[in-house]
Amino acid sequence: MSLLFPSTINRDVLMGDDIIIGEESYITKEAQIGDGVTLGDRVTIAKNVFIGAKTSIGDDTLVKKDSVIGMNVTTGARVVIGIGVTVLDGAIVADDSVIPNGGAVP
Repeated sequence: MSLLFPSTINRDVLMGDDIIIGEESYITKEAQIGDGVTLGDRVTIAKNVFIGAKTSIGDDTLVKKDSVIGMNVTTGARVVIGIGVTVLDGAIVADDSVIPNGGAVP
């Protein structure tokens, strides 16, 4: 894992191998992060979020609680992923997107 400080990783976070976490990012408890995930700068991952392997989350992105992000997903910068969202494998989410609570991205 490569961690650029100051970033915060809370307790009870399950993390795979080869993860890169940008500066000033925050991961709350009970998150699960797969192998080869890259989190940009100032990314916030809320409680009980799953991020699949080889996913890339852009700078200034917020992922709210109880969301599932599949494998090989790419999000742009300044994205807001609402509560309980499902982003399916291979999806690409553009910069400045807002995905509402309970939404799905094919």
